[in-house]
Amino acid sequence: MDYEEKILEREQDAREEGLVKGREEGLKRGVKILVFSLKRAGNTKQEIMHLLEQNYGSDFTDEQLENFLKESQNILPTTYLIWFNYLQVNRE
Repeated sequence: MDYEEKILEREQDAREEGLVKGREEGLKRGVKILVFSLKRAGNTKQEIMHLLEQNYGSDFTDEQLENFLKESQNILPTTYLIWFNYLQVNRE
């Protein structure tokens, strides 16, 4: 394998790693927004945890899901409002 092939292979590996990390970060952010929304809708922590385990139990451990429940309080209200407005606009 020559130098150019090695460079191309490393670039491809980096791209694939970036896609995996991006998907993971996006999924985490989405779960946090979901938890925040469920809390605002009046769901209890137990109800939210049950829903998270059902829907994301294969992607995350129970400990990670509990952390999302705790971390969801750190979501800025503007993030929630932007998401909410996006959903409202796309309904029409």
